[in-house]
Amino acid sequence: MSDKLILEIKNRLLSVIKKDFKRKYLADLSWFISSSALLLFSAGLLELIFRFSPFGRTLLFFSSFLLIFIAAVIFLVVPFVKEKYFSKPDYNKAAKLTGDYFPEVKDELLNTLQIAEEDSDNYSYSLIEAAFKKTYEKTKNIDFEKTIDLTQSKKKLQYSFIILIGFLSLIFITPGFSGAYFRILNFNKEFKKPQKFYFEVSPGNYQLTKDESITITVKTSGEPVDEVNLFIKSEEQTDFSLTKLSLTKEKHFRYEKQFVKNSFEYFVTAQGIESEHYKIEVIDRPVITGLDIKIVPPAYTRLPEILQSDNGNIEAYPGSRIIFGLTSSKELKKGVINFSDSTSIELKTGYQKASGNYVISGDKKYSFELTDLYDNINLNPILYSITTLSDAYPAIELIEPDSDLRLTKNNLVQINSILSDDFGFSKLTINYKLNSSKYRQAETNYKSKEISVPRATKEYELNYVWNLTDQYLAEGEVVAFYFELFDNDNINGPKSVKTKIINVSVPSLDDLFKSVETAQDDTKKNLEETFKEAEKLSKELEKLTNDMKRDKAEITWDEKEKIEKAINKFKDLTSKIDETSKKLNEMKKEMMENNLLSEETMEKFMELQDLMNELSSEEFKDAMKKLQDSMKNLMRNEVNQSMENFKLDEEMFKKSLERTMNLLKRVQAEMKVDEIIKRSEELAEKISELKEKTDKMNLADKQNRDQLKNEQKDATQDFKNLEDEMSDLQKKISELNDMPKDNIDEIAKQLEKQQNQELSEKAENNISQNQKNQAQQNQQQMQSNMQNFNKQMQDFQESMQQQNQMETFNAMMKNINDLLSLSKQEEKLKKETDNSGISQQKFNENAKTQSEIQNNLSKVMQNLGELSQKSFAITPEMGKALGQAYNNMQQSISSLQNRNLGAASQSQNKSMENLNQAASMMKSALDMMMQGGGSGGGMMSMFQQLQQMSQQQMNLNQLTQMMQQGKLSKEQMGQMQRLGGQQEMLRKSLEQLNKEAKESGQSKRIASNLDKILDEMKEVVSGLETEKINDDLIKKQENILSKLLDAQRSINEKDYEENRKSNTGKNITKERPDALKLSPEERFKQLRESLNNGMREKYNKDYEELIKKYYEKIGK
Repeated sequence: MSDKLILEIKNRLLSVIKKDFKRKYLADLSWFISSSALLLFSAGLLELIFRFSPFGRTLLFFSSFLLIFIAAVIFLVVPFVKEKYFSKPDYNKAAKLTGDYFPEVKDELLNTLQIAEEDSDNYSYSLIEAAFKKTYEKTKNIDFEKTIDLTQSKKKLQYSFIILIGFLSLIFITPGFSGAYFRILNFNKEFKKPQKFYFEVSPGNYQLTKDESITITVKTSGEPVDEVNLFIKSEEQTDFSLTKLSLTKEKHFRYEKQFVKNSFEYFVTAQGIESEHYKIEVIDRPVITGLDIKIVPPAYTRLPEILQSDNGNIEAYPGSRIIFGLTSSKELKKGVINFSDSTSIELKTGYQKASGNYVISGDKKYSFELTDLYDNINLNPILYSITTLSDAYPAIELIEPDSDLRLTKNNLVQINSILSDDFGFSKLTINYKLNSSKYRQAETNYKSKEISVPRATKEYELNYVWNLTDQYLAEGEVVAFYFELFDNDNINGPKSVKTKIINVSVPSLDDLFKSVETAQDDTKKNLEETFKEAEKLSKELEKLTNDMKRDKAEITWDEKEKIEKAINKFKDLTSKIDETSKKLNEMKKEMMENNLLSEETMEKFMELQDLMNELSSEEFKDAMKKLQDSMKNLMRNEVNQSMENFKLDEEMFKKSLERTMNLLKRVQAEMKVDEIIKRSEELAEKISELKEKTDKMNLADKQNRDQLKNEQKDATQDFKNLEDEMSDLQKKISELNDMPKDNIDEIAKQLEKQQNQELSEKAENNISQNQKNQAQQNQQQMQSNMQNFNKQMQDFQESMQQQNQMETFNAMMKNINDLLSLSKQEEKLKKETDNSGISQQKFNENAKTQSEIQNNLSKVMQNLGELSQKSFAITPEMGKALGQAYNNMQQSISSLQNRNLGAASQSQNKSMENLNQAASMMKSALDMMMQGGGSGGGMMSMFQQLQQMSQQQMNLNQLTQMMQQGKLSKEQMGQMQRLGGQQEMLRKSLEQLNKEAKESGQSKRIASNLDKILDEMKEVVSGLETEKINDDLIKKQENILSKLLDAQRSINEKDYEENRKSNTGKNITKERPDALKLSPEERFKQLRESLNNGMREKYNKDYEELIKKYYEKIGK
């Protein structure tokens, strides 16, 4: 029991012993740190004050180190080792310290331990145990460690660290101390004393290439220096050469040495202070002595390779391969091209050569970096540029059509455009969609069709005929389309450009006729306005002519200005006529393309177009020019004469304009007849189709019912439009005195009685109520009504044309007879004049006779003038011949009055010639009427043949394209062998047509060169026969078709030609309206009466035979 207690007390005393050692060790450590810091401070202070030599610093360094080492061993290492390994715990000392610290313990703990350590035989065991137990109980709650206080030791340690930190701060803060300790640490080095100033020499030690320049810059820090000595010694020199440098504006010293060839050594001095010695070493760096560049453009550009020497600046297209080849002044170890985007490529080197290649992708800067065998690199390499040329976007100029257009009956859209790109094309597409429709859903996405174009060409004229037949377009539907052209850029991807969107609408017959009628009204309005302005101008000219009749030899500036104003007004009139004529031509073209008028009406329209052209003839322009020329010298007589001529021309212009206006009214009436016939034909066909749809459709289906009802509703509107146009026709005919107004009124009443609009509305209701039979009955009635009405209108048209023709024929026959009679009278007068001698009475009698003949001619001219207001048969040439006859008769009267027989006879002879010429022209016109055709008959045949050839060529083109695309069956592929033969037959037909056109002089009227078309046909035939069907052959076929259509259109623009359908001949019996129905006997009786009336005019035998033939012709 007592042993255990003793052990416990000893363990507690052991902690006191350890703590006491720690207190002493901390005190020693504090002393060591403080003394070491003081020792080091003393050492630094000594070096700072005395600035020892390397030997003195060595003694100082090692003595300080030795003292610190000894102190560390004595005060730190020895106590620690001794305590750790050699000393035994002194429990008595610990007990004594504890007893001294705790009064209640005093010596009791020490005594107890001493008893326990002595021999137990001297003391009773029980007494020892009792004493120990008592001491234990007394001390068991006492913390023996409190005996030792570490507070003072820790404070000393803190103070020592403060001293150490202060010492270290002194070292780093104070420059002198830091320098002193630096010297102590580098005790074996020689340190000079601080100078008044220091040199900063640039570039110091440096390498440069031969013949390179160098600038040496010297800066000083410390006290200011005014002058510096530069000493230089080259490899060839034995002594340094001196150069004095002065302070520059930049507060430093500068020396520049040009074209350095050899290495040299240099240093600077000032005020006895010398800088370090530096060396400039001249080396041979690698230099580019030759540079060859090959530019290989991308294959798609088809550009040749470009070679350039000693010029590293590159301009090329993206994707171009650049092949570099360079020569160096030294053998190369390495070569690199560094680009401005931080990329680089390594060159392949061999001796003094380097090569490499690079593919251009964008604009960059680049330079060459060369390294020789000694790792010297070229300095300041030249910075070259790579500039990418832009591959321009393709361009497509849509020449035709350039705006929205209407689809014609043949469902063809002719397209002409210019394609261009700097390197060629990869693809051309036509993109289209159904944009609007009343009967089906419009499309949102465009469909695309590729058109073959040559890829290698940079500019190409596209002639393409787009056939819309396979789109099955209905009236009112609109197809939108545009072209998209792609270039052949296979580096960055093909770029494309689009044309504007063109809308192709399918016009209804009503739309077409309304458009034509609007154009007619505009034309009529323009002509009326022009006529009013012409009348006003005529009055101004009359007044101006009277004012010009003065005695002064020269005209005044005021008169000249008035004449010029009159000329300008006349120019404006002719310009308006030109614009009106253009609009008239566009209207004619639209009517032709859509076959809106009959052949007879269109011939008259064409003649009306000729009259319009006459209004801006060269004669009027010549008259204006002569008047302008006469004003240049200001001579009144010349100006008056030119003014008279100009006045006559203006008067002729006004009369021609008036005639054109009157004839336009007649043509409008006849066009309206054609329109109504056309409308009724279409309505009959539409109702027939509706009846067929009604029969086939399931009207129980609401969608079918609604669709059919809408179509029937359109027909209802068509009937209303027909009745409105019939009323308009009645109005137009009532404005013309010699038109069969009663007949057309009767037909209009019968149309009104048919009540077609009401029948159509009933059919609508029948369809809505699923009453198929009733709807079909009403549709059948409407169809029958339209067929009857159409026949009535055709009979009315035929009767009206015959009546007009008969009236014109009779009037012209009478006028021809009168002209021939006047010619005979003039011939008789000429003979009398030649044989009259010098009798004054005879002169007077002949002058009176000439005046009577002239008066009779004036009546004939008046009759023909009236006839010209109603018929195109009277031409301007006839009027011109009669006017010349009248003028010659007037000259004859003047000559007779002046007793000038020769001049009178000459004028009378010219009058006869003029009269006979006019009669001959009128007879030719009658012959044309006998033949039943106008001046355009030959061209009509040519137009028809070209139209047929165009259709055949289009069919051939489609078959060839299908063969190329592999879309034909085996049977069709076998038939394709005949294609060459068909194309050859077509070529021969065109060749024959071309020959006939040249022989008849009509080839000039065709815009396209048929010879060139024939040459292309030969090439196509050759390709088809050898089965070489490629894009080029397809393109040639497209060109042939386009040029055939151009030729066809040029006939439209230069002369009228009817689009005829080639049908097998068959007999057609037409019903006439009640007012027009005549039996063959009645018809023959009417013609016989007309014949007898003509014979009563007592024509000569030749003309009587002509009249008989004419009436026989129209009677058949």
